[in-house]
Amino acid sequence: MGMFMARRYRRRGLKLNLKNESFQSAVGVILLVFSVLAILSFFGQAAGFGSALQNLLNRLFGWGVFLVPLTTAVLGLILLRLRVKIPFVELRVFIGLAIFTLALLGFIHLFFPPERAYFEASVLGQGGGLVGYHLQLILRRIFSSIGAFLILASSLVVGILVVFNASVDEALFYISQITKKLGEIIQKYLWRGKRFGREERKGVEGLEEELEKEEMGEEGAIEISTPYLEPTTKAGGVKPPAKWEYPPLSLLNDPPEEGAERGDIEKNAQIIEQTLASFGVKARVADINLGPAVTQYALETERGIKLSAITNLSSDLAMALASKTGTIRIEAPIPGKSQVGVEVPNLRPQLVTLKEILTSEEMTKEESKLAIALGRDVSGRSIVDDITRMPHVLVAGATGSGKSILLRSFIATILFRASPAEVRLILVDPKRVEFSGYNDIPHLLMPAIVEAEKTLPALKWALSEMNQRYRLFQEVGARDIGDFNAKQKEGERLPYLAIIVDELADIMVIAPGEVEKAITRLAQMSRATGLHLLLTTQRPSTDVLTGLIKANIPCRIAFNVTSQVDSRVILDMPGAEKLLGRGDMLYLPPDRSKPIRIQGPFVSNEEMNRLLEFLRNTPWRPEFVVPEEIERFEKAVKVGEPEDPLFGEAVRVVVDYERASASLLQRRLSIGYARAARLLDELEARGIVGPGQGSKPRRVLIRDTSQIL
Repeated sequence: MGMFMARRYRRRGLKLNLKNESFQSAVGVILLVFSVLAILSFFGQAAGFGSALQNLLNRLFGWGVFLVPLTTAVLGLILLRLRVKIPFVELRVFIGLAIFTLALLGFIHLFFPPERAYFEASVLGQGGGLVGYHLQLILRRIFSSIGAFLILASSLVVGILVVFNASVDEALFYISQITKKLGEIIQKYLWRGKRFGREERKGVEGLEEELEKEEMGEEGAIEISTPYLEPTTKAGGVKPPAKWEYPPLSLLNDPPEEGAERGDIEKNAQIIEQTLASFGVKARVADINLGPAVTQYALETERGIKLSAITNLSSDLAMALASKTGTIRIEAPIPGKSQVGVEVPNLRPQLVTLKEILTSEEMTKEESKLAIALGRDVSGRSIVDDITRMPHVLVAGATGSGKSILLRSFIATILFRASPAEVRLILVDPKRVEFSGYNDIPHLLMPAIVEAEKTLPALKWALSEMNQRYRLFQEVGARDIGDFNAKQKEGERLPYLAIIVDELADIMVIAPGEVEKAITRLAQMSRATGLHLLLTTQRPSTDVLTGLIKANIPCRIAFNVTSQVDSRVILDMPGAEKLLGRGDMLYLPPDRSKPIRIQGPFVSNEEMNRLLEFLRNTPWRPEFVVPEEIERFEKAVKVGEPEDPLFGEAVRVVVDYERASASLLQRRLSIGYARAARLLDELEARGIVGPGQGSKPRRVLIRDTSQIL
């Protein structure tokens, strides 16, 4: 018995009473010391031990020896479990580095001749070392040389993706940014004074012009022109003062390098799946779309689960994800996919700039001069559309949600892509601060309208211009403005007209009936003549956005609003009340039943001022509409609606006979003298006939009844 107790005592005495945390910390310290000694041995600073360690590591790992201390250092820091957060110190990073290191060693040694592979590795320490030699040898015997190549190459990619916790598109983006930085460093320090990288693409004629300058021996600063063909005509048959020079994209700021801060994407995906499972909804995150303002988690559900079961859980998901806005938006289903999208706001959104949209592939493919930059969707894709396909736009949202910035980006896109001979603008700015600086640019058809009372005469003039264009189309047998311009010579083509109103509510207060009638008439008929409306309001109520206006403007853009009622007024559906503001919008084109969530581009005041200054310095000068025409419509608006029901007939009579008198109206309309005299006074007040000249008939000032009726 005594002998048994002695043995038991001895066994207990040999046991090392060490906690797991202490053991892991000790191993972590050993790995860190090993990493430091390995690095010192590379530089010959570890004496005899360092030399032996370097020889051993070179034989084992060959040219990939520099990754060994990095991998062991990461593992050592992980085992230490420091409370200080160190970037890339995670188990995921260690696994990714280990996969990448082993794949790199085998991949390098894969290209050595078989007869010298072992000698190069074991004796000279080249290639992938002994580890790389045996790894590629095993893979070759099992999968053949081609199979080994594919496995090792794919393992390299997998290792990189695991280290950076990124998808393939994110990894390519990071690589492109690193390459760009390296290019800038090489240009700055190695190729000083020389251009490095691709220049921005130039238009066809801009390239020919520079070639001619080189042949003539001209020297000057290199200008980057936009990739659009230059125009050859000017509206109204007036010869252009000079060849139009498109503004260079260098006037805009480069996009920032920092991306959006999204938090832990994998953890959020798990939270979404677990939260839905706790409510009896079985779904899995099949895809993750990385947008500038939100991250969309695409869910695939089992058969038999109603979409309402997921949409009704939006508040519960927002609480589980700790959404910074307290809400999330659920898109059920995602258009074109059998998936449900859960859109979670990013912790820090990514800034979308106008320059990156203008240089995108989607914009360069657009040939229309009225193509506009809308921004980036939830998957990061550039969204570009053509106003001629819309053909009118209604924008609404709360104060500060981004409406004026959107209009600014629309105008800037048109100014970069079109000349005054191709597109003319009418700007209405009751706030007096947004468009007042545009007055001297050649694209304007009239000075920016800052008084709400003068908006209705401008709309009346636009109606008159629309009717006049329809008569021109009838004379030449054209169906629309594109067909008409194709049949005209240089200098006789008509420009597109864009009427941009920054606040519709201020105009509707002045004369709601007349404004609604003019906007409705333009929206119904002006598309074929090249007239397009872009209307914005911060008060999306039914007295501003009336049923007639909404019915004739199918394209809508909704920014953040305060209530679901406002969202229904704009889009005829809820959703805009959950937007984040600052350019976050829902875009509903006429050919879709569900809106697209887009982060609009930001255009700063400095960028816009540089663009406007460039346009003011061109030889082109603004050619405004004849003031007398606008004054005539202003006079007609001040008089108001005609009270006499025979007013229209009286206008037709005096225009047909090209003279006006009370006796003429009496005979043709079968009325008394008093009523004829009142009609004559009303015609004079509206500028249709001139003042009285004694017993002579009055002169008729118009030749077309459609300008008035």
